[in-house]
Amino acid sequence: HLPNLPSLPANLASLTSLERLSIHGCPRIKSLPEMGLPPSLRGLSLGGCSDELSMQCRMAATEKLQVWIDGKIID
Repeated sequence: HLPNLPSLPANLASLTSLERLSIHGCPRIKSLPEMGLPPSLRGLSLGGCSDELSMQCRMAATEKLQVWIDGKIID
């Protein structure tokens, strides 16, 4: 819930033990970091964010990464 946060950390992918990430109430964030998400990430929850970030997160959903957007799981 940081409405003025402009972006996620560029080195987010280097957090090799991160398994869950929640991004809520951050409408200024428009994209995932260019370096991507940590390979250890298994759950990503998003709510109250930009349409651009929501679309990127939808595309990031895989068998290994469950994505929830506004409380709904993305297949």
